Amino acid sequence: MGGLVNGRRCAWILLAAVLLSTAATTEAQDGTDAPPVADDDDGDKECIPACRPGFACVDGQCVSACNPPCAAGLECTPDLRCVAPAPAQQSAPMQQPVATPGQPVGVAPGQAASPPPPAAVEAEHSRAGVSLAVGIGLDHHYVGYKGPGEFYGGEYVLSSHLFSAGPVVSIDFGPTDFLFLGFEIRGGNIFTSDGGGPHFAFSFGLKIFPAKVFYLGADVGIAYVLFDDAPAAVNDMPPRYTWDSSDTTDMDGEHFGFRVGGRLGFAFEITEYFAITPEVRFSAQVATFARNGDAFLILAEEGSETVDAAEAVLLTTSLTIGVRWFF
Repeated sequence: MGGLVNGRRCAWILLAAVLLSTAATTEAQDGTDAPPVADDDDGDKECIPACRPGFACVDGQCVSACNPPCAAGLECTPDLRCVAPAPAQQSAPMQQPVATPGQPVGVAPGQAASPPPPAAVEAEHSRAGVSLAVGIGLDHHYVGYKGPGEFYGGEYVLSSHLFSAGPVVSIDFGPTDFLFLGFEIRGGNIFTSDGGGPHFAFSFGLKIFPAKVFYLGADVGIAYVLFDDAPAAVNDMPPRYTWDSSDTTDMDGEHFGFRVGGRLGFAFEITEYFAITPEVRFSAQVATFARNGDAFLILAEEGSETVDAAEAVLLTTSLTIGVRWFF
């Protein structure tokens, strides 16, 4: 009987040793270090800090609360069940908004794009001040004579069209961007008369820019023109004479006088300092300081006739192409 009791005690001791060894092995597999232990007043060892759920403190060691211990890869739950560990939660990646066609980059669909910052406004160059223009001028001169015939009497009316070309220079001063005061010098040579002859004009006036691209102007000045043997037309002659196709005539003249005119011009900018300036100008001689003009007619039937220009008309139309500098 005593031997049987001793045998049962040995069996229980052996079983306890096996359980403790298994718990230690499971704890090592879980990678959990045994927490420090402390003795209480009764001599029992406590686990400090306390064991997490699924483990029990046995003699200062945290061992699996599940009996038998859970197999490798499983863990003991607070309600003493062996389950697989829950997978680690991963944060979902932030989804970038997909831009629709025409949607600005960095702006969510449906969201209005903020307006761009206002661009710096560059100050416009002022035309006020001094400007200089140079160009080439083409002039058409209409000359009309009215006077009596020297030999046969009666009154004749004749006309001629003369053309000249030459340089044009003008200097203007603008107190503002739309009003300019200045003078112009133009010269040239009559090239439609047999004897040629010079043409010279000086004028002073103003220009007004209703818009930046064009201007209107008016001026007064003096003009001189000299021509010789210019082809002429007989517009009127005494009734007793008939102009025949075989009759010829030419005009001579020297005119120096006071004239007035108006102009229409344009200013097409190349840069803020340069502009192409085509211009059309009309002028008329309204007073004569010196004049010497006559016409010579060769009449096939009646002979030659000289007409003294008692009255004269001088009208000029000018076309100028130039470049203007705004300083």
